[in-house]
Amino acid sequence: LALAKKGNTKMSVQIAPTSEKTIRVYAIQTGTNKEHIIKSVPLEDEITISGAVDEVNQIAYASVSVDISNAERDFESTGEVYFCDIEGKQLENVTSVSSSMNVIKVENIVYDRISIPVKAELSDELAQEYVLDIEATAISPAEISVGVLDGVDIEKATIKIGKISAEAEKYRATVTEEGVHIPYANAEVSVTAVMHKISQKTFELNLEAVNIPSGMKAEYDKRIILEVECAENVSEQDLKATIDLTDASEGENSAKVKVKGKNVVSYEDKYVNVNLTRS
Repeated sequence: LALAKKGNTKMSVQIAPTSEKTIRVYAIQTGTNKEHIIKSVPLEDEITISGAVDEVNQIAYASVSVDISNAERDFESTGEVYFCDIEGKQLENVTSVSSSMNVIKVENIVYDRISIPVKAELSDELAQEYVLDIEATAISPAEISVGVLDGVDIEKATIKIGKISAEAEKYRATVTEEGVHIPYANAEVSVTAVMHKISQKTFELNLEAVNIPSGMKAEYDKRIILEVECAENVSEQDLKATIDLTDASEGENSAKVKVKGKNVVSYEDKYVNVNLTRS
C-alpha cells in the first residue's frame, strides 16, 4: 500500500484481516422438465476462496446455474460461480472475496423420468430382534420420481429403518441399480414404522395341497406342527400352510411345506409324504 501525502491532509486507512478456505461447488438447476430428470455434475467440485475474514466466513458453498428446461440429451454447460450462505441464500455483499475459478463447466446427464414405489426395510441390527409390519407402516410419499437410463429395469426404491420410534422420521430413499439417479430433493421420505418383537412359536396348522395334477387325489396328513419365527402377535389364523404338487406324480411323493402370513420371518424346513392316486 503506497500513500502520497501533500500538505496537512489527514487520512485513515482500515485493513481487515483476510482468510482463505476451500468450499464445495454445486450445480443448481433452473426451469422444469416434465419428461426427463437431469443429473448435473460440476467438473470442478471444489474451489478456493480468499478475502476479508467476515465475508469469507459467511460463505458456505459455491453454486453454478444450469437451465434444464429443454434438455433432451446429455449436454455440457458453463456458468458463473456465485456464493451462498448456509441457508442457500445467494450472497451479494461479499465484494472482497475472490475465487480460484469464476466460471465452471457442468456435465449434465439426461435420464428418462419414471415413478417407483418406496419400500421400507429394517437395518440389519434391528432385523435381529424385530419384524417390520409392512401393512401398518406409513410412507409418504409412497412413490418418488427417479431418472433411469435406457435398458435399466427398476422395481422399487428402498429405505433402511435404523431406529425404533413412534413418530414419523425422515429417511433418504436409495437404489442399488446402476443407471438410476434419485434427485436429492426427491429422495427424502417420511416414515412411521410399525415393528413387532420377533418370537419363536409353535403352531398346529391346517395343511392344504395346491396344484394337484388333473385326475389325481392327494392323500396326506391334513394337520402339521411347525416352528415359526414371527411377530409376537401372530396367531394360527394369520398363517396358511401349503404343499405344491405341480411336479408330483402318481404314487408316493415328498412335498415341502410352505408357510405364508403377515409378519413371518422364517419357519421350520419340513417335508410331508403325499400319495397320489387316480380319482
